[in-house]
Amino acid sequence: MESTVVVAAIPTVIQSFGGLSDMSWVFSAYLIAQAVTMPLFGSASDRLGRKGCFVFAAAIFFAGTLACGLAWDMLSLVLFRVLQGVGAGGLITVGTAALNDVISDQSRGKYQAMGSAVWGIAAISGPVIGSAIMEILDWRYIFWINLPIVVISTILLVGFYRGRPSNEAGEENADRSLAVMPSAYLCVTLLATMIALVHGQSISPMQWLAIGLIGAVSAILLWRSQQDAASALFPTSLLRLPVVLKAVVSAFICGAIAMGLTVYVPTFAAVVLRADYLAISSTVAVMTLTWTFSGIGVGMLIRSQHHGTLVNLAGAIVLAGSLGLCLAALQSGNEGLILVLAMSGVLGIGLGACSVIFSVALQSAVTDTVRGSATSLFYLSRMLGQSIGVAVCGGLLASADPIARELMARVSSMDPADAAHAMAAASGAADSMRSAFLVMFAMLAALAALHLLFNIRTRHRTAAIEPSRTWH
Repeated sequence: MESTVVVAAIPTVIQSFGGLSDMSWVFSAYLIAQAVTMPLFGSASDRLGRKGCFVFAAAIFFAGTLACGLAWDMLSLVLFRVLQGVGAGGLITVGTAALNDVISDQSRGKYQAMGSAVWGIAAISGPVIGSAIMEILDWRYIFWINLPIVVISTILLVGFYRGRPSNEAGEENADRSLAVMPSAYLCVTLLATMIALVHGQSISPMQWLAIGLIGAVSAILLWRSQQDAASALFPTSLLRLPVVLKAVVSAFICGAIAMGLTVYVPTFAAVVLRADYLAISSTVAVMTLTWTFSGIGVGMLIRSQHHGTLVNLAGAIVLAGSLGLCLAALQSGNEGLILVLAMSGVLGIGLGACSVIFSVALQSAVTDTVRGSATSLFYLSRMLGQSIGVAVCGGLLASADPIARELMARVSSMDPADAAHAMAAASGAADSMRSAFLVMFAMLAALAALHLLFNIRTRHRTAAIEPSRTWH
């Protein structure tokens, strides 16, 4: 719910703190922090046990969430989002690993379906709750709504989790250390990539050279650290299992597509199609709704169908939805809005199916001694995809005509009534932004095609989930 609630506050935050060009950092800072800390929490929970790591992550998330609501400018908000993301990385990784510790392989699809339903309810209710908060209170309460939720979830896990003892986990992973330095290398590499993608057009050649050099050195150091099994971010031998490799690649590509859609399709509907607030909110709500029902359905089917067939079908649906958005970018008014809503629903079906299928497959392919690391690898890949996806999309929009971009930034932070009058005199600016959105949607379609081609060319086919196919 955190992500969808925050989306509702973005126009007001932009109006208070800054312009459209900085919007991607509110999301990217959160995602990068998650990506960097997920391997640390995954490895730590394998060695030290789930409970302590979960409580520690919950405390960080609580502090970061509280601080976000107290932010006084865009820089402070971004920094506090980093702290919030650190805690979120631990909650997602350790929470998922803890759940899979206590359920059987045969029941994993059912529980993933239940999880998809809960996620869908939270995501759909997020914009509604966010809108109500914005009407009654202030955007700062958008963040604080998560505080009681994290407290309740922590109490429940501490009180009811009966997984492997921390001493047993530590004995089985004693030869591995926490990957602090590799995580630092990953952080620097991601930051260099983000700066280049988001601000590439506004920095000098010398700054480009410095950023590129820093990113390249960090990437090389990260690659070298992965050669040392004792301090690697994750056991590299996990990727030798075809199911894990496919899950990681799919998580990256689908993460990039999903985040680009979630952040920028509502913006497209607002500034190009001139949709009202209800229609703008519906673009995300429709995708979330179909994602939820798709996940539930696939979770129930995955025990009786070959997951390779389901993945290929889901990939084709994602490609069709992405191409549909390209067509929507060429339309205007109600025709374009209807097509955007329809394609958002189609994309939700495909992305929801891919998410559940690969999550179940990966969790069933490893033993509980490395499940935390495998889970962190899966979510790390997804977070990397989301971070890079939102940065690339933001960079494409930043490449639009400067006058049009500034006008769109002002319009996106106006009240709906004022924005409607402004947009009536801004058809030229809207056309300029339309071209940028078309390129962005075409890029997402290319990613969807790559995802489908990768799964078709990968000849590894197994029955839905076979408990005997585990990695030790």
